[in-house]
Amino acid sequence: SLNATHACVLISGRVHLHPIDREGSDSNTLIFPKQDGEKNVTCASIVGGFLIYAQSNGRLSYYSLADGTDVNEYTHESGIKRCYPNQEGTRCVIIDKAGDAFLYNPVNDDCVRIKEFPSTVDRVLWDTVDSTVFITVDPHNIFSFVYSQAEIGGSGVKCLGNVEIGPDGDLRIDPAPTSLGSGHSAILLVDGSVVSQQASGTLSQTRLRSHELLAG
Repeated sequence: SLNATHACVLISGRVHLHPIDREGSDSNTLIFPKQDGEKNVTCASIVGGFLIYAQSNGRLSYYSLADGTDVNEYTHESGIKRCYPNQEGTRCVIIDKAGDAFLYNPVNDDCVRIKEFPSTVDRVLWDTVDSTVFITVDPHNIFSFVYSQAEIGGSGVKCLGNVEIGPDGDLRIDPAPTSLGSGHSAILLVDGSVVSQQASGTLSQTRLRSHELLAG
């Protein structure tokens, strides 16, 4: 993972952070976690001016590249296997060792469980236009989710799909996955459209079924 100023690589459970400008005054490679005995980092990425990395002990850490300091830390109830922050680092989907998924908000330290999260997920992509929307991708299907902070009783994450009114008048949303073509690999989500790449390198674009339903 990299941006214009830094690159990071995960080696043997530790993150090596390299400045790209080797002529700068801060050209030394930094290694995280800073404790020598800790070699339990499971994933790491550079987004929105932060190095974000997770550990098997449940710790999720934010390191500011501009300030050179740790700016946020969250400890999950169990070990974290994977994490998928959005482009600004203001939201992060985490998958723990039990296979459960959560959405963490570092702004208010809120962490909510993601219901109806698929059991098999190859990757999570955040919408580059709408920072509240993300998708999960498996070899065959794409599921759409939206994060809301305005729900009664607190924030929450909903799987988007068909909207129906139940017998008692309550609103129900049934998940409506978007099919992923055979041999296609989703690489980008832009305003509800998924950009996929085939083995030949050819790019294609598919509108999410959830967004088609909303438009209709």
